[in-house]
Amino acid sequence: MHRVLLVPLALLLALTVQAQPARFSIGPQLSTLGIGLSGSYRLHRNLSVSAEANILPLGTVEFEEDDLSYEGDGQAGGGLLLVNLHPGGGNFSVGAGLFVGGYELDGTATPSEPVELGGQTYLPGEVGNVVGEFWARGPVPIFMLGWRGRGFNFGVGVTTGYDARAELTVTGPAATRQDVRESVAREQQNIEDGFKKVPVIPYLRIGWQFGF
Repeated sequence: MHRVLLVPLALLLALTVQAQPARFSIGPQLSTLGIGLSGSYRLHRNLSVSAEANILPLGTVEFEEDDLSYEGDGQAGGGLLLVNLHPGGGNFSVGAGLFVGGYELDGTATPSEPVELGGQTYLPGEVGNVVGEFWARGPVPIFMLGWRGRGFNFGVGVTTGYDARAELTVTGPAATRQDVRESVAREQQNIEDGFKKVPVIPYLRIGWQFGF
């Protein structure tokens, strides 16, 4: 009878030893901000600090904003610093911290028909090209939960409070006219107001870490 009880006890002990978290772990990952590297340091069985860095060159992209079709370059990337709680002492974690970085798009639109800017309509020959710079940047708070530490990793989180901006310029002969400048300023404000309607941006990650 004692020998029968010793078998599951030995298995339980082996699993417990195997589940002991690594003091330090680091490895590659993929995230919504691109290819990156993440690492964590276990301060206590139930507490760790972690850092991540990602970059995603988007290359040439086409996108539409307020009925204008832009073509240009885009990039996403950033770094995270978090403090994580591990309620069960394992790799499951709930964390909060700071995200630095964000999303950037630069593009040029060449309208071939009358275009509306800030509620006013202009001819293509008046405005020429519309050059836009759009970005959403940190630092902003981030909240995450997932699996963090040695071995398979994943996380689901949200960021909020981005500094979301737009800058527009026109290159046509009417660019210096007061009414055109006011229309461009209103158009910028309309785009930024649209950004503010998105209160949070999701962040997803998946990767593998080697423990030491």
